[in-house]
Amino acid sequence: MKLSTGQDPAGAARGRGRRRGVVLVLAAAILLLGGVAEFQRRERVRQVEDLLGAADRARSAGRIGEAYDAWQRVRELDPARAEAKDGLAWAAEEVRRIEAGAAEEKRRAHERAQAEAARALARKQEEEARLATERAADEAKRSAALKAAEELRRAEAAAGDLLLRAERLGREARLLQARAEAASEGVTEMLGEAVKLCEEAIKLCPARPVGWHERASLYVALGKFEAAIADDTEALRLQPAYPDALRNRAKARWKKGDLDGGLVDLGTALRLSPANAALHTDRANLLRAKGDAAAAIVECNEALRLDSKFVDAYVNRGVSLAMRGDLPSALKDLDTALGLEPGHAVGLYSRALARSMTGNTDGAIEDYGLAIQAEPRMTDAWHNRGHLYLMRREFARAVGDFSRAIELNPRYPQAWGNRGAARLEMGEYAAAIADLEKALEVAPANWPGRKGCEEMLLAAREGGQQSGHK
Repeated sequence: MKLSTGQDPAGAARGRGRRRGVVLVLAAAILLLGGVAEFQRRERVRQVEDLLGAADRARSAGRIGEAYDAWQRVRELDPARAEAKDGLAWAAEEVRRIEAGAAEEKRRAHERAQAEAARALARKQEEEARLATERAADEAKRSAALKAAEELRRAEAAAGDLLLRAERLGREARLLQARAEAASEGVTEMLGEAVKLCEEAIKLCPARPVGWHERASLYVALGKFEAAIADDTEALRLQPAYPDALRNRAKARWKKGDLDGGLVDLGTALRLSPANAALHTDRANLLRAKGDAAAAIVECNEALRLDSKFVDAYVNRGVSLAMRGDLPSALKDLDTALGLEPGHAVGLYSRALARSMTGNTDGAIEDYGLAIQAEPRMTDAWHNRGHLYLMRREFARAVGDFSRAIELNPRYPQAWGNRGAARLEMGEYAAAIADLEKALEVAPANWPGRKGCEEMLLAAREGGQQSGHK
């Protein structure tokens, strides 16, 4: 650059040094300000793993409905998880097989009941005929009695047919819902068709609680949480001791932001099924979402009392302890979880966070790498490892990790911003400007890192202008 008359070269160098320091400070500020969003994403990943573990245990124990609900929740949180798709397909097949057997048994029982009813009716008719004959053989009275009995038989048969039709429609709706959850296209349309089947079943048998609950589950999948709550409430009015309806209503209330209502429903479900460790971890998740890490730890303790080798409970408790700042205890729980299941991706990710908080950068980078090996689509693990590389000034590695995070989630403002910071440090001004502008584009209006990103973008533009005059 051509210097103007009287300019001090040493002063210009010091100015450039101060700008480089400002860039590093701003990069750190972006990460700190984006910490809340990152933690929420970590929670989603952990919830997915918790739910997959709960689904596997429920499947092993033969609790198909419980496993189905867990896979369904995984599908909502991470539609790309193959385990959820496979699990839902398996659950649908198991439901079909079980319900086919149940339908056959019900049909046979219905036939036996009809036969017994027919025999009872025949005896009744014979008795009425005898009495009518003894009372002077009043033919008109006998005919009326026979007609009434026949009408009664037909009414009973019609009621049984309606129930069977309603159950058939319910089965079709559940299978259609399972196919929708495993599909990549046309999901909303398939769920809408399933809702129509449930509506028809409810019209046939409005006193059948399962029909209301089945439609409520579909409404949750469609994001119609108010309708889901209303339907499950009706199912519970018809059958108060209905754990599946309570759990589904808790999920709908959670989605609406009614964490207290969800906790009440889970508490009722636990009274009906007190030995269900997974329900305690569900409550722990809700409590931690409310910011009550201490109560979440109590729930995890109870889950571990019920199942001392419940990996998800150790991970859940470790995260809750870290929230409270008890990093040694958090690391102990996470070590225990990984001792039971070394490849537990959420456990590795959580331990990486804890290690990073204690300043063990090497250990954190190692755990993030293992978490990525276990779950290559764990976006936050790629991003967080990239940030550690950025702090260590290993800019090329940082750019690689941030790029992978962006591939997995193109609307990840922290990844765009941090990659821009790394490229700015590398002197790649045009690329840095593009990344920082993209971060501001995809970030929500209230993103905490917005101001820092804007300041860093200004610095990148100034650096680009200066480099253009060299």
